Amino acid sequence: MFTAFIDESFDDKNLGRFAVAAVFGNGWSALRGETLWRELLCKHKLRSFKASKLQGKPEVRAEFAMAIADSGLIASGLITDQTVVREHLNGSSLHKQYKENPYMLMYQTIFVRIAMDLRRAGATDSVSFVCDENGRYRDILTRSYPELKSRNPNAAEYMGSCTTADDESYVQLQMADLIAWELRRAGTSIGDLGEEASAPLQILLDRKTLWFCGHLDEERVRTIREIVDKSVSEGV
Repeated sequence: MFTAFIDESFDDKNLGRFAVAAVFGNGWSALRGETLWRELLCKHKLRSFKASKLQGKPEVRAEFAMAIADSGLIASGLITDQTVVREHLNGSSLHKQYKENPYMLMYQTIFVRIAMDLRRAGATDSVSFVCDENGRYRDILTRSYPELKSRNPNAAEYMGSCTTADDESYVQLQMADLIAWELRRAGTSIGDLGEEASAPLQILLDRKTLWFCGHLDEERVRTIREIVDKSVSEGV
């Protein structure tokens, strides 16, 4: 059984970029990662890790990135432009399904992407998702999960449970916070990072820890809108 821990990072005022990131692996890698992470929290006298509070300390963020790489956990992420998503939500059935910002769209997309990648890799275990608590979306995220599985039958057999938790109980969510924050600031897909990658991202790239980082650009969001609107009009 695999577990994926997911968190988001976004620019303020509903503008700019929105990113989600996941760290996932088996029980051993999750435990190894927790041990290494808590050692660093103790070293730097931090109760918990928040990338935004360490913006001016890239060397410290790099230490935490190294802990992820050393744990055996795998990282992945998605980036989009909030304005693009909001434009396509207006006047579309997407608004009912995904509300007024990219949160639900991004989370559900990464759920399916991870499950499909496991399917393509020939995995024999499913993945359960643990998402950072968000009071505004916690209930709808878990309530909509069965419907998401029913709409994606090829991925469904690899999709286990979906729950929410706080990041002090599950420090792996703090790892996802680091990666989401770094990806949002990079603002591009993994293939286009090049020499612009931050020190933490470069560590993850060099260690082949960052599995994928996709970009939901305008073309992709438009395609999603067309699929959802068509299914609603046909009563699917």
